[in-house]
Amino acid sequence: MQQEPIFFIQSWAAVTGGISSLEDWQAWARGEKEIQGELALDLSGVAPLQRRRLTPLSKIFVSLYHSLARQQHDLQVPLILGSLYGELDAASAILQAIHQGEPVSPTKFTHSVHNTAASSLSVLTKNQQPSRSLSAQADPLAAALTDAGALLATGTPQVLVMVGDVRPEGFYAQVCNPLHDYGLLLLLGNAPQQQGLGWPQFDQQAPSPLPDSLNLIRALLHREARWVGAGGTFTLLFLTA
Repeated sequence: MQQEPIFFIQSWAAVTGGISSLEDWQAWARGEKEIQGELALDLSGVAPLQRRRLTPLSKIFVSLYHSLARQQHDLQVPLILGSLYGELDAASAILQAIHQGEPVSPTKFTHSVHNTAASSLSVLTKNQQPSRSLSAQADPLAAALTDAGALLATGTPQVLVMVGDVRPEGFYAQVCNPLHDYGLLLLLGNAPQQQGLGWPQFDQQAPSPLPDSLNLIRALLHREARWVGAGGTFTLLFLTA
């Protein structure tokens, strides 16, 4: 029988429309608060010139990183970033410009690749550890966690996983999920051997319009350890500190 992956969540942070603090997320998990409005991002630690160069998705990840950095002094750990759409809007604008015979600036091209957020985050935080940018079908969370598990299994003590997306504009907004901009950060380590037994099970039976990342937050806040991802095809055991 294949052993179920066990992750120790050492810290987490998340943001979506109108929800960013732990109190906000707890109210949302209880059904007392809805996802709506603008994202409350903290970019106070980023110089104005650098801030203007960040893409919307990069701003989400940088804000989450800084929220964790205030609690953890040493965040020189490998990064795994997952995003379904990445910089789709920027890439689409470049293709449209090429189609119309217009010039494309190098800056716009730099902001159109899938690892834009990872490179921006590494530069701004001076993190010299390896980074990876992933995309996988309907929700990249499972892929990011699989990658993190491989790193942890080979002796890496900590891995920083960030998953998020910005709702595409124009034509793509009609056919794409997510319904909301969001970002999730998980600081992961290997679970202590004595933990992980006797936890209740959480089965996400009905399809949810929300990304798996947000459904996972609800499970964590309900103290539910075992989480079944979209379609019930990916099961992980999470332990919170």
